[in-house]
Amino acid sequence: MLDTGAEAFSLHRKRLTGIAYRMLGSRAEAEDIVQDAYIR
Repeated sequence: MLDTGAEAFSLHRKRLTGIAYRMLGSRAEAEDIVQDAYIR
């Protein structure tokens, strides 16, 4: 079972990655920055 933080991240990851992609222009960089933000 996922903890609350992991569940929230899972629910919003696609949207956050989309926002980051529009800001950065690179899918790989967007995925990296979203993952880094989650880890922090």
